[in-house]
Amino acid sequence: MDVALNAPKPPACGLHGCGGPSPACAWCGCFRRPCAACPVRCCRRDDADAWLADVGGTLDLAPGSPPWPAIRLPEIPDLVPLVAGRLPEGLTPPEGIPLWLARQDLVLSAGGGVQPRWGRRPAREVLGAPDGALIGASLAGPDPPIERLWTNQHRGGLDGIARAGFDVVVGPNYSIYGDQPRFEHRLNLKRSLLFAARLRMRRIPAIPAIYVWRDEDAEALAAWAWEAGLEALAIVTETFRARREWEAFLARYGRLRSLLPSGVRWVFIGVGSKERIITLRELFPGCAVASARPWLAAAHGVRLLRDGGEERHPARFADLLVENLEVMREWVEAA
Repeated sequence: MDVALNAPKPPACGLHGCGGPSPACAWCGCFRRPCAACPVRCCRRDDADAWLADVGGTLDLAPGSPPWPAIRLPEIPDLVPLVAGRLPEGLTPPEGIPLWLARQDLVLSAGGGVQPRWGRRPAREVLGAPDGALIGASLAGPDPPIERLWTNQHRGGLDGIARAGFDVVVGPNYSIYGDQPRFEHRLNLKRSLLFAARLRMRRIPAIPAIYVWRDEDAEALAAWAWEAGLEALAIVTETFRARREWEAFLARYGRLRSLLPSGVRWVFIGVGSKERIITLRELFPGCAVASARPWLAAAHGVRLLRDGGEERHPARFADLLVENLEVMREWVEAA
């Protein structure tokens, strides 16, 4: 007991403009050291100043912070397939599929750089895509590889993405969880925007992939978006699996939609069910859906059904992929 009473108290929360304590924060009151071993970042960390410097010295999203170079984006179709491997030779995709996105595990190396094959040949050849197809990269994915990408961005990560010659890059998405400190929330929102901005500084058409948790973050993002002229925004949906989480997700991003300019193109990554696709298309008119489900289902010998179900089928992977894309395109167009 004496040890606990005499233990040093942590510095007050709310330093560095993070917005103060969050009622749900699971790290509130923590005074464990060393901070370098902690899985999250808070304003009381020993290295908080270094993390702050890493995002330009401030967590604020003020006009020009981060800067947002004007880059013409390709037209984003309503359905964008996410692919986890080289496309089958001779594939004839359905009409209305001009853009293919390579998943982050197909693009990033284990060390956080870009896999060498993307710099050796044009991206369309690496993926084996049909003539005239646009090839993009989705850098939205699990935390470890994109954290390594942040660490290595100035050691070849950004330049490697630039050399790949993608027609568009989405992400990366630096995660925000409800029980994390406010410093982590604002830091990761800033990192998501800043990485996309740095890609644009290299003339790469980039779409940021973000999360928001609290209203003040949505308001700060919206104020920045109006000033920056944000054209498109990506949201990863696959982590919101339970119905309660999904409903909270819709409410949170519906609020953000009401604050953003009406012309912002929404891109939802990871949604795969007919029901959820229709819901998103109704609540976010004109939004795009980027999904790996047609690819993954075909890879496991599964055919998607028009009613939203699926069935095992012995058809070739290439044939199943085309059928699955046609079915999902019908889901997208149904709303």
